[in-house]
Amino acid sequence: MIRPIGLSLVLAGLCASLVCVAGCGGGGAGGAGVSGQAFSLEAANDPRNDKAQEAVLASLAKAPPGAVPDVAIAVTGTQELMGIDLATGKTWSFTHAIDTRPRLAGPIVVGQGAGEVFALDAKTGAAKWSTKKVRGKLVGAGADGDVAALTTKAEDGSHLYVIGAGGSVVGERVTDVELAAPGVAGGTVVVPWKAQFVTAFDARSGDQLAIFSIRNETTRILPIGGELYAGQGRLLRLDAALPKAQPADLIGPPKDLPSVVRRELYVAPQQMDPIKATAIDKTFLAGRPTAGGATFEQGKLYGAYYRLLFGLDATSAKPAWVVTNKADFIAAAATRDGVVTIDESGNVLLVAASNGAVTKTLSFGKPAMAADVEVDGFTVGKGDAPQLTQQIGEAVSLRSADLATAQLFLTQALASIEDEDATLVLLDLADDPRAAPVLRDEARAQLATRKNGAAKMMKRLQRHASFLYDTSAPPVGPIATALALQGKSEAVPLLLSHLLDPATPTKDLVPTALAIATLAQPSDVPMMKRFIEMYRGSAQGSPAISDAIGALANGLLRLGDAKDTAWVGEVATDATSDGDVRTTLGKLLEDRKAAEAKAGDKPKGEAKPKDEAKKAKKKAADDDDGPVPPGYKARAKKKS
Repeated sequence: MIRPIGLSLVLAGLCASLVCVAGCGGGGAGGAGVSGQAFSLEAANDPRNDKAQEAVLASLAKAPPGAVPDVAIAVTGTQELMGIDLATGKTWSFTHAIDTRPRLAGPIVVGQGAGEVFALDAKTGAAKWSTKKVRGKLVGAGADGDVAALTTKAEDGSHLYVIGAGGSVVGERVTDVELAAPGVAGGTVVVPWKAQFVTAFDARSGDQLAIFSIRNETTRILPIGGELYAGQGRLLRLDAALPKAQPADLIGPPKDLPSVVRRELYVAPQQMDPIKATAIDKTFLAGRPTAGGATFEQGKLYGAYYRLLFGLDATSAKPAWVVTNKADFIAAAATRDGVVTIDESGNVLLVAASNGAVTKTLSFGKPAMAADVEVDGFTVGKGDAPQLTQQIGEAVSLRSADLATAQLFLTQALASIEDEDATLVLLDLADDPRAAPVLRDEARAQLATRKNGAAKMMKRLQRHASFLYDTSAPPVGPIATALALQGKSEAVPLLLSHLLDPATPTKDLVPTALAIATLAQPSDVPMMKRFIEMYRGSAQGSPAISDAIGALANGLLRLGDAKDTAWVGEVATDATSDGDVRTTLGKLLEDRKAAEAKAGDKPKGEAKPKDEAKKAKKKAADDDDGPVPPGYKARAKKKS
C-alpha cells in the first residue's frame, strides 16, 4: 500500500518554509515527474524517465547538499547522547531514552526512544524537533536545511517520512519494499530501495521525479564534499554521468583487501541497529572520494581491527602505517588529509594520512557504547610518527589472541621491507614464546629469507636454553638458514654449539645442520664428527636426527679430505649405526659416486697440441716413480 505525501495537512507557514527551501536553494525538479507506483519498476518504464533523470541530476547540480558539520557523536548511556565539535573540541550532551542507534544526518542528529523520534543540532546538541507520528524502527535519515527524510521499518512495511521545520510530518509513504538510508539535497529527497534502485521525490510536492538503476549495491545516499553519493561497498556520484555509468566508474577499495578489515566502505543500515558497537563497527573501512570522484583522497583507505588502525594504499591495499591504540576503534570518517576515529574509551583521534601520526586527541570524557562521525572541510594536520617497521613491531608485540589475524597480516607485510629493523622485528617475534604460534611460524619463515642482520642473529645465538637461568633457545633453524644465505662462515661454531645442545628443538636440527654443511671450514670437522658419533646409534625413528647426520656428512664430503670421506663410509657400514643412519649415509655415498662417474663420462673435446704436450710430460713424470726396491719395475713389466 502506498499513501502519497499529503500536503493538505501542512500549515501555510510551513508550506512557505518548504517553498523557500526548494525555490531559494534551487528546488527539486520543478513539478516534472514520472508515473507509476512508487518504489516499483513501473516508473522506470515510463518513457519520460530518461528526461526526468536528466532533470533531477541537473537540479542536484544547481542545489547540491550543504556542507555537513564536522562533528562526532557517541552513545554514552542508554539515556545519554553526546557530541563534540571537532573544530573547537567543545562537547554537548542530551538526555533522552535511546532505543536505536542515533544517526548523523547532515546538520542534525536523529535519534529514537520512548515512542518518539527527535532531532538535535549536530554542532551544539540543541533540540530541533521531536515527533510521535513516526511509526516503526528508525532505519536511516538524511537532512539538508529544514527538510529531513526518515525511513523506518514497521509491521505494515517500510515507511518514508518527510519532516519539515518544527518536526511536522509533511509527507509519508508506506510500501512493502525494503527502504534504506535516504539523502536530501535542496528540495529533493533521494531514497534507495531493494539495494539497487534509487527514487527521487520532490520534498515540496511529493511528486515522484525519477527512478535510477544503480549498478552497485546501494543502501545509502551520502553527502560528501557538497555532492551526493549512492552506494555501500562502493560509491557512485549522483551527477550527469550517472545514467551511463559503468562498473569502472564506481569508487571502491581494491579486491585484494586484507581479511582484517571490512570489505565495504559502509554497511547496510540494519547492521547499525545495536546500541552497543559490534565487531562490524570495530573492523571498519573508511575512505573519502576525491573531488573528481575517481579515487580516494591521499590515495589512502583506513581500516580498523579492534585496537589497530591501518593506513592502506588505496590501489595495492598494502599497509602504509599502523596505529596501536589502548581501546577498540568503533567509528571513523576520512578527511581530505587523514581520518578521524572514535574508540570505546570515548577518545577522538585525529590521524594523518601520510604517516599515521596522531595529530590531536579529543575526548567525550566517558566511554562510548557506539559512535558516529562526519566531516567535510575539516583537516587533521601533520605530525611525527615512527617508521612503519617500528609501528609494526609495536602492533605485533601485543599479547591478545583476538588480534592474531591482523598481526599475521602485518608480519607478512615485513617481507617487502628489507632494512635491518624489519629483520630485528622478525627475530624478536620468532623468538617470543608468548606470541601466537601462527605468528611465530610466519616470523620464522620470513626470518630464514633475510639477507641482513647477521650480527644481531649471531648475538642471539649466544643464548642457550637453561632451566636454571629460565632461558629458552633462540629460533636457531631460521637464523642458521639466513646466515648460510649471507655466507657467514664465522657463525659455524655458534651453530655447532646449538646443534650439540640437547635442548635445541628437533625442528631446528636439519636447517642448522644444512647451514653448517654449507658454511663449514676444515677446522669445524671435529665438531661435525662429534655430532654424528653422538647420535648415529640413537637416530632410529627420528628423521630429523638422521637427516641432520646426512647433512653434516655431506659437508664432510664437500671439504674433500680423503680420510673424512673414508670415515663417512665406515659409519655408513658400521653395524652399531642405526638403520636409518646407514640408509641415509649409504644413499649419500651412492649419489656421490654416481655424480663422480657422470662427471668422468663427459665427452672431451679434441686435444690441442699444448694439451698433448702436457699429457706427455705428466706421463713421463708418472713413469718416474723415484727410488724403488731393486727389481720392482722389472717385475711390474714382466707381469704386464
